[in-house]
Parts: sequence; C-alpha cells; structure tokens
Amino acid sequence: MLQLLLFIVVYGSIRYLVINQKAWVGKAKGVNDSSTILIF
Repeated sequence: MLQLLLFIVVYGSIRYLVINQKAWVGKAKGVNDSSTILIF
C-alpha cells in the first residue's frame, strides 16, 4: 500500500514537471497550451 502511494507521488511529480515544461515551451513559442493539463 505504501509502495502504491509512493508511486502515485513520484508519478504525479513527474507529470507536473512535464506539464510545466510544456507550458514554458508553449509560452516561449507564443502558444498558450493549457489543454495539456487536462491530459493525464
């Protein structure tokens, strides 16, 4: 059970970083890609 919780936390953190990276790249290109957050 603890391993599952740890996995969720790690996976969530990775997804958060990826989404943030995409958002920054989108802003750099002048495109606001907020729809990326909805894709999990």
